[in-house]
Amino acid sequence: MRHPVVISLLVIALSGCGVLRETSNHDLFVMFFVSGSDQLSPEARRIVEQAAVSAKARKPSMIEIAVPPDAPGGVPLFEARVTAIENVLSVGGADPRRFVRRALSRAEVAIPGAGGRAEIRIFNANTVVGRIG
Repeated sequence: MRHPVVISLLVIALSGCGVLRETSNHDLFVMFFVSGSDQLSPEARRIVEQAAVSAKARKPSMIEIAVPPDAPGGVPLFEARVTAIENVLSVGGADPRRFVRRALSRAEVAIPGAGGRAEIRIFNANTVVGRIG
């Protein structure tokens, strides 16, 4: 008798997972660019699209876009990467007036493989901002 109840609850819980993917309530979205490129991979594009859905639904006070700073003598990617993210967010309905750009700190990109890292943080008026690094 207990097994049908447990199975029914599991089915109900899992059926909601698809809905959660469409209406994300996260504050932080992390994606990676291909090293040396300003093109969003299909996976990264989906993450930015999820951030746009969340931002559109939540009407945040600020949407912070953070990517690694340009390396001295390296390929200038900061502007192009931020613009690529902003474009997808805008198409998804996020308010461009809320966009704020930030270079990731040395500590944030010191992790091996983090050179292509990008972050989107969604801040509401009551979000506490604190950062280490």
